Amino acid sequence: MIVIIMIVILSTVFGFYILERRVKKQKEIYASQLINDIDQERERIAMDLHDDLGLGITMVRQKLIKNSVTTDQNTFEIDQDLMSLLEKTRKISRDLFPSTLKHLRFQEFIDNLFKITEQQTGIICSYEIDNKIDNFELNIKTHILRIIQECIHNSIKYSGAVAIRLEIENINDKKTQITYFDNGIGFKKNMEQKGLGFKNINQRASLINAEVTIANNENNKGIKLTILVNDKS
Repeated sequence: MIVIIMIVILSTVFGFYILERRVKKQKEIYASQLINDIDQERERIAMDLHDDLGLGITMVRQKLIKNSVTTDQNTFEIDQDLMSLLEKTRKISRDLFPSTLKHLRFQEFIDNLFKITEQQTGIICSYEIDNKIDNFELNIKTHILRIIQECIHNSIKYSGAVAIRLEIENINDKKTQITYFDNGIGFKKNMEQKGLGFKNINQRASLINAEVTIANNENNKGIKLTILVNDKS
């Protein structure tokens, strides 16, 4: 009788274990599909902004210039407003889907991203990048860029940091290490469970088979996020 009870208990525990693993796997599949769907929708919106709205603004600007009898102050101001609106539209398009990664080196994209961050927030940004990252597939580089953007967002919104730094280095023939630092309030354990940003970072990392470590800097001042990515070159 005892043996039968033990068998029933073990079977029940094993059944719950299998069920839990299946549920966890389904959640991972759903999360991955959700991120892919979001990226595809971003790409569609970015193309619509660039092709439709961007082209429309350009055509209105050209019509304004063509039909203006004189280049008075009002015409000049409207032209400047349209140019500003066109640049904002292009920026939104680039942020939604960084298709320029196909044509730019990763370092050039980061340089532009950091310059904009400095201009808009006053946070001091610095980086050191091994150009071997350019050998990665576009999909992998896009996920890495999204992770970096999420880190910057967290530094701006939550940490109170006045400086951030990004280091990307090839540590051996099979691994590339990406390290992001800021000098803000640091990382608390409950932040990883509560913050959607950290979940997004971990999920994107899992999609490219990367390992993520989040901790405080050695002096306990600010955050240190490390990503180890398998080289595909």
